[in-house]
Amino acid sequence: MSRGIKKEFLIKWISLSWISLYPGINLLFRSLDVLIFSILTGSVIGLAYYGAAWSVSSLVAQSSAISTAVYPKLLSGGKTDYLQDNITKILYFAILFSAISITFARPGLYALNPLYEIALPLVLIMTLRFLLDTFNRSFENFLIGIETVDQNTKSTFKNYATSKLFMIPTFRLIQNIVYMSLLVAIVLLLNSTHSEFELLIYWAILGLITSIPITIYLSILLYYHFDVKLDVNSSVKYLIACVIVFLPISFLTDSYLIYDERIVHFLPNLLLYVALAVGGYLLLTYIIDNKTRVFFNAIFAEIKKSKI
Repeated sequence: MSRGIKKEFLIKWISLSWISLYPGINLLFRSLDVLIFSILTGSVIGLAYYGAAWSVSSLVAQSSAISTAVYPKLLSGGKTDYLQDNITKILYFAILFSAISITFARPGLYALNPLYEIALPLVLIMTLRFLLDTFNRSFENFLIGIETVDQNTKSTFKNYATSKLFMIPTFRLIQNIVYMSLLVAIVLLLNSTHSEFELLIYWAILGLITSIPITIYLSILLYYHFDVKLDVNSSVKYLIACVIVFLPISFLTDSYLIYDERIVHFLPNLLLYVALAVGGYLLLTYIIDNKTRVFFNAIFAEIKKSKI
């Protein structure tokens, strides 16, 4: 039988609503860079190149999906020793997706529009930015997942203000304010003496540089709370496999990939090279890295179970 809404619960919900709303300020603030650039340059042509480069380089962000299940596990408490392995897996896919974005940057842009090929430098810079952002988002979820201030009914505003629920979004807000301020300054100072494409390069570099402080901050917090370390052995193997596979593929695409304006002819050829590169990376890492073998063997075992 319903007894209505208790007044004390309603008051608590309203008084603590800022906790869920506060991080949203960063998302709103971060999206203003596109508006700022178009207004100050008086053109939207640059945004087309920027958007195309964003589409190709943002593939790296998909590697953070492997950490999705970690957040609810952390909320439930218990052991956190699986974090080390999860971070290694994020790195495994982040290296793969970064290599794909960089190696196939030119054909990827061409597939969107042949005019976008000149945005290749933007893809290279923005891929590195997305690589940092991928770990930033994962680390932030890990850290917020162990925050317990909201579990204590007696927590005060001061408790919340000094918790990770407030401190991490605040650091991001400061980062975004600095980012926006520098972007405005750069565009205003250089708009009359530099081309729009040069301004796009500076914009991309600025986005990369301003992502570094939050990466360092979150990495320090992660090490302090979880004492996780980078698996250097596996990381080196992933990088070696990446170079061995993607460097020859890069030469092959430059030499033999035909840039046909008919997308129905061009895209299948491009996907063939992509599949060859991905398959080579997965196979080589399976051969040289024990953790990768364990990971894929577990996947194969689950697939077999589902067929039974």
